[in-house]
Amino acid sequence: DAERRAAAGPKIDAATERTLAVSRTVIDRALAATTRDGRPIAPAQLVVTGHSQGGFVAQILAAERGLAAVTFNAPGAQHYRADLRGPQIRNITRQNDLFGRMGKHIGQTVVVEDLPFSFETDVLHGKLYLMRNHSMTELTTTLKAAGR
Repeated sequence: DAERRAAAGPKIDAATERTLAVSRTVIDRALAATTRDGRPIAPAQLVVTGHSQGGFVAQILAAERGLAAVTFNAPGAQHYRADLRGPQIRNITRQNDLFGRMGKHIGQTVVVEDLPFSFETDVLHGKLYLMRNHSMTELTTTLKAAGR
């Protein structure tokens, strides 16, 4: 039962809906803004991004507003609304990240190898491997090292 729920994606609760409502307002204000010389900001100039739950929200907003997005270790958001599409959305996730591999992503998914397990770092120094694997800092370090 837990596996089935994880495959469907995270639960949408009142806090998530509030976050989405506030984020929609921010995006809509950005789209209504103008540059210093008075020109409107084109949707192509905006890229929505987020890590973990923030990436979940970014997928939904980008798909709803037709914006580009890049998410990191975010759960998939396709179950939020089945009609949402986002070929302009790229989801970067670790191979076995607990959150990033949950649910179906809106847009494309790029899978990055997991960090190597280190007995010294992950056991002796009390750092939890799963948290290190989910870390935005560790993920960007891996992407930089791979030249991505």
